[in-house]
Amino acid sequence: MLLDKLVEYKNLCQAAVTNQDHKVLKKFLPMLATSMADNEFNCYVTELMKGPVDQRHDETFALLADHINNFENSHVHRVYAKILNRNNDKQLDIFHKTVEKKTNAQNAHRYRTEVLLKRAIETRSTKYALRAVKNGVDLHKRSSMQMSEYFCMAIENAHADMFAILKDHDVKTRMPDFILSRYMTDLSHKDQLDVLNALFETGYLDWDQPRSQQIIRETAFYGRYRNENFYRVMDQLKERWDQRKRHMKFLARFKPGIRLEDLEMTYRREPGYTMTCFHGLALADEFNQVMNIAKEQNRAPSLSQLFAKESKGNTVIDILGARKKLGVLEDAQLWYRNQQAYFNMVSRTPHVYRDQFNPNEMQRKFARIKMNKAKKPPANIRRRPKP
Repeated sequence: MLLDKLVEYKNLCQAAVTNQDHKVLKKFLPMLATSMADNEFNCYVTELMKGPVDQRHDETFALLADHINNFENSHVHRVYAKILNRNNDKQLDIFHKTVEKKTNAQNAHRYRTEVLLKRAIETRSTKYALRAVKNGVDLHKRSSMQMSEYFCMAIENAHADMFAILKDHDVKTRMPDFILSRYMTDLSHKDQLDVLNALFETGYLDWDQPRSQQIIRETAFYGRYRNENFYRVMDQLKERWDQRKRHMKFLARFKPGIRLEDLEMTYRREPGYTMTCFHGLALADEFNQVMNIAKEQNRAPSLSQLFAKESKGNTVIDILGARKKLGVLEDAQLWYRNQQAYFNMVSRTPHVYRDQFNPNEMQRKFARIKMNKAKKPPANIRRRPKP
C-alpha cells in the first residue's frame, strides 16, 4: 500500500471513530492490519481506543478491541488503566471477553485478577482492587526478594486503601525498614503522609516504636520532594494521633429526655479545635452516658455519628479505640434491629483497633435474642371448676 493511501486510511479511521461510523471502520481496519507491522498496528488501534474510552462509546470500543493482536503490549495496558480511571464497568467487561475470545480462558482469568489488581493499584482504584480480590487474585504473591509484591506496589503508588485489603486477607507484609523508607522517597509530600498514616492505621507502624521515627526521618531526608514543611506536617499528624489519648473534661450536663441527635451539636473546645458531644464524652472517658441515652431510645448510635471527624481528623471510633474502650459499643440489644450496621462499623474501624470488637460473640448474642423472641408464651388454659 502506498504511503499516501496508508495516511488516507488512517485519517478515515480516525474520523470514523469520532463519528462512530462502524461501517468505515470494518472496511479499512482490516486493510491497515495487513499493511502495517503487527506492533505498529497494535499501537495505532490502542491510540484510536482512547477516544471511545473518554466518550464512553462502548460499541466503537468493542469494535476496536476486536482488532488488537497483542494483549501484552504496553499501549494496551495503558488503555486498560484508562478504563479503570474512567470507572467504565461495561468496557472493562467487553475487554475481558475480547481477551478470552482472541486468546484463551487462562489469559482472560489473569487479566481479571492479576492484571486488574496491578492496574487498580497504579490508578489507586479501591473499587477495582476489591473486584480483583473477588475474582480470586493471589494476594500472597511474593517478589524476587520474598516481599509482598502488592504491598510494595501499594507503597510505590501511594494506594493507601490497599494496605487495609492486604491486612484483611492476612498477607505477610514484613519488609526491612530501610527498604520501606526507600520505597517512599520518590513519593510526593502529600503521598508520603497518606502512606505513613495508612501504615499507622493498619498497625504496621506504631508511634511508640523507635523504628517508626527512624522510617519517618529517612523518608524526609532522602525524599525527592524534601522540604522544610515535612516535619511540621508530620508533627500535626502525630498530634492528631496523640489527641486520641488525651483526657479532656466534659463540663456539660444533660437534661432528662435528651436524644442522640442532640449530641451531634458542634462546639469549640479550644481555639481552633471543634468537636461534637460524642467526641467530648469519648475524650472525657464518659462515653457510657451516650450508651445510656441510646438505651433509653432503644437504638444504637448511627455510623455517621461514630465516624464523624473533629477538627483534628479523629473519629469517635479512633478516640475510643486509642483508649481500648470500643467494647462499650457492643450491646447486642441495641444493635439487634440493625445488625448490618454493627458489622459495617467493625469493617470500617481501623485495623489497629479492630481486635477490640468481638463480632463472633455478638453474632451468638443476636441468635439468642432471635430465639427468645421466637418462643411463644405458654397458652392461658382456663380450668373448669370441679362440680
